[in-house]
Amino acid sequence: SVVAGPATKLAFTAQPTSATTTQLFPIQPVVAVQDAGGNTVTSGTNSNASVTLAIGTNPGGGTLTCTSGLTRVAVSGVATFSGCAINNAGVGYTLTAGASGLTGATSTAFTVGAPVASITLTTSQSTITWQGGIVLTTVFGTNGGTKPFTLQATRDNITWFTIASLTTDSAGRNVFAYRPPT
Repeated sequence: SVVAGPATKLAFTAQPTSATTTQLFPIQPVVAVQDAGGNTVTSGTNSNASVTLAIGTNPGGGTLTCTSGLTRVAVSGVATFSGCAINNAGVGYTLTAGASGLTGATSTAFTVGAPVASITLTTSQSTITWQGGIVLTTVFGTNGGTKPFTLQATRDNITWFTIASLTTDSAGRNVFAYRPPT
């Protein structure tokens, strides 16, 4: 019979895939304890290693979280992570996996995209909840209560900033003016 050799390294057997900030990776990372030939070591020394995930390349200054925790004990040579997400957008993130006495692994690069919000404008106030508990609200002004209006971002009942303003120009067209947060 052929058996795996001694554990020497870690390898991602399921790579994290691109996602939106704070949203779970569509494919969650799985890390295997392997021998020099790339075979999963299912028993013996280090088959139950404690594997820790971290961000390797961090283009967006993000923070990695996993509901299962950032350290998992391998079961029969496999450490399965769940509920993993990164909170900041960036292109080219990688994850690393490490365990005592084993050569670490680096995932393939992936993208964490910024969330997109949309709000349908009506003649009454519209509110949507966006990412991370941020609420976007249209606030109407004068001129019959419909225009101009502003789009405000609030969190924990505190207005952070006015994102944009919509007015009507002299030709009767709606004009959307973006104002970056201050």
